[in-house]
Amino acid sequence: MTPNTRNLRLVVLCAITVLLIAQQVLSVPGQTPLDKALHNAFHLPWFFIVTLGLRVWFRAWPAALLTACALSFASEGVQHLTGREASILDLVRNGAGSAAAWLLWQIMATSLSGRRWLYGSLAILITAATLSPLAAALVSKQYIDNRFPLLLDMSDRRGHAHARATSSASATPDGLLLSIDASPWPGLHLSDPVPDWSGYTALTIDLTLDAGAPIDLFAGLLLKPGDGITDFSIRRIEPGRARVTFPLDALLPQRRVPVHDVFLYTTGAYTGRHLTFHSVWLD
Repeated sequence: MTPNTRNLRLVVLCAITVLLIAQQVLSVPGQTPLDKALHNAFHLPWFFIVTLGLRVWFRAWPAALLTACALSFASEGVQHLTGREASILDLVRNGAGSAAAWLLWQIMATSLSGRRWLYGSLAILITAATLSPLAAALVSKQYIDNRFPLLLDMSDRRGHAHARATSSASATPDGLLLSIDASPWPGLHLSDPVPDWSGYTALTIDLTLDAGAPIDLFAGLLLKPGDGITDFSIRRIEPGRARVTFPLDALLPQRRVPVHDVFLYTTGAYTGRHLTFHSVWLD
C-alpha cells in the first residue's frame, strides 16, 4: 500500500523549510561543541528528506535505500578528498535518517494500529539516539554558563562536553587524568566559556602532578576562531596537588575582549608524566 502522496509532499516540504531556516539562523558548524553537535544532528533530517525523495523517484524502497547508502558513502569520500575528516559516525547518522524515512512511510502506508505503534516507536528511538549528543551539548553549555566563573568542575559530568584533552586522557572520580605524550601541545582545551571576563583578575587551576621532577604549564586564550592565542603565561608545577594562578593582565591585556577558548598545556618533553585537572575558575 502506498501512502497519500499529498500528505507525503507536505511532510517533505515542511522538513525542507525547517532545515533551510535552521541552517540560516544557527551557528557556523565546527566552532564549538554545541555547533559541532548541531552540525552532526543535521545528518538525520537531511538523509530523511533525501531518502523520501528517492523513494518517490524510484517508486521502490530497495533502489531508494541503496542510492541513499551510496550517496552517504560518496559524501564522506568527498570530505576525505577535500582534506576534511571522514566519519563513520556520520555514516551511522545518515543511515538513521534513511531508516526514519522508511519507518514513516510504513506508518503512513499501513492501516494496522499495532504496526503503526511499532514503527512509530522505532522512529522515535532512532531519532532520540541520534540527537542525544545535541541534547548533551545543550545541557553542558547551559551548565557551564550558569556556573560561571567556574569553567570546569570534573566532579559533575554535565560540564564535560566543553572540555577536551589534546592527548590521552580519562575521566576519573577525582578529575581528568591526562597522560602527557609526544603530541605537540598535550593538555586541556576548554571551549566556549562565558566571553566577558572584564570583572576578573586571574585564571586559577586546581590540579595534581604525579611524583617526579617539576614541569612547566602554559596557559593561553583564544579570542575568536581562526586567530592565534593571546600572549601565554608559564608556571612551574611541583609534584603533588596545587592551585596554580595565571594573572589575566598577562593573558588578556584588553579585559573586555570576548574570550572564545582556554588552553592549558605542556610539551612533549614531559612524555610519560601524569597530570590531573580537578577544576578551573576565574578569581
